[in-house]
Formats: sequence, structure tokens, C-alpha cells
Amino acid sequence: MKITITPKSERVEAEYDGTVIPNLKFAITGSDDRDLSGEITPNVSYYKGDGTDEVAVSLRDVGTYTIVYSYNGATGNYASAEARVTYVVTPATLQITLNNPTAVYNKEAYTPDFKITSGLIVGDNANITYKVNIDEELHDNYEIKDAGSYTLQFSAGNSNYVIAEDDEQQIVTIEKYVLSAQAVNTTVLFNAAATGIDEYMNYEVLDADGPVIGKEALKKAVDVTVELFDEDGSPVQSV
Repeated sequence: MKITITPKSERVEAEYDGTVIPNLKFAITGSDDRDLSGEITPNVSYYKGDGTDEVAVSLRDVGTYTIVYSYNGATGNYASAEARVTYVVTPATLQITLNNPTAVYNKEAYTPDFKITSGLIVGDNANITYKVNIDEELHDNYEIKDAGSYTLQFSAGNSNYVIAEDDEQQIVTIEKYVLSAQAVNTTVLFNAAATGIDEYMNYEVLDADGPVIGKEALKKAVDVTVELFDEDGSPVQSV
């Protein structure tokens, strides 16, 4: 008797989930339309790509595979039959959360603290890396240190995964450190010949680590304005 093997679908697409061999549905019917699924067990073979040139022992990874269902009717009461299914595994999508999108300048290089929040199969390593996007050019090992905004471009080294579109690029902002000043002498005598605050007051400016920055060195390094206020808070003069 002639038989027909009919897969539920001739093309199946599945998102990567770690499954090694999928359990796809198919039916076997005779020429008299009788269901023979309980009587005939076809042979199932797996191949890489669109043909049958390279045998596949696993259909776990992202790619295209061919599944062949066949029955050899050389002996017995049923004729030979064959059916093929194209099986496509697509990448799973990872969501990434950046825990420190902002930081304050502290002289040290910024290190992003990120984690995968969904999509990773237990036991897998997605091999997440990032590059810094500067003027639409991606840079490896770029040191994020100075105040400003930077774009991190994330990617998965494991081809079974892709990064969610909304998480692929994330903005990092390094905020400027606010310097603090402290007066060494807070009581001074009027000096009619004085031409600047430095002749009235001795002050110190602290950097991010706390050590005092010399006044002259500070003025050369950054744009600093020192203001003197009277008792009611009105500015007297600045340098």
C-alpha cells in the first residue's frame, strides 16, 4: 500500500531555547486515508543546511537544518515514503540592565556594571562585550574618564543570542566633580591697598581625593572664580 508522511508544517521557525532535538508533529496515512501513525514508525534524519550533505547530531544552535522523515518499504506491506521539513533556529533576545549609567568624575576610569535580566538559557554564557561609540566609530578598550556623555554599544559573542534593540546602546554620563573651598583665615583687617582677595584671605581648594590643590596650580588647570561676600550675603569682589 502506498503511504504518505505529512509533517504539520514544511517549514518550522523556533527561537533558540537550548533544545537539542525538536519534537515535531507529523501524520502517516495510507492510500485509503487510514491513519497509520500507530503502525509505522519512520526513520528520522537530521542535516545541516538546506540539503542532506552534512549530518547534524544536534539542532540546538542557531541556523538552518533539514529534517527527513523516511520509511523503507523494501519489505512489508507498505511502499517507501519520504517527507522533509526545513527547521530554522533564530537567536534568543537578551535584555541588559546598566546599573551605573551615571557617575561622578573621580580621576579613575569608569567601569560599567551591567547584567543580563532576561533571555539567557541556564548553563549558557552569552559572552557580552561592549565598545564605546565615538562619532559613529566603535572603539575597543576606550577609557571613559573625563566628564561628558558616552554611548556604550553592547553585543553578544555567543551567536545564539542578540541584544534587545532598546538595550543594545546605552548612555553613560560622567558628571563633573564639584570642588569645595575652605577658608584658612575668616577674620581679616581692612587693607585699602589690597587689589584682590588673595591679599585679604588665605583659602584652600580640595580636589576629588581631598588633598589641597594649590591656588596657582588650580587657576592654571581650571576656570575658577573665588568670590568674597559680606555679612548679608552680597558679593564684595571676585578674582
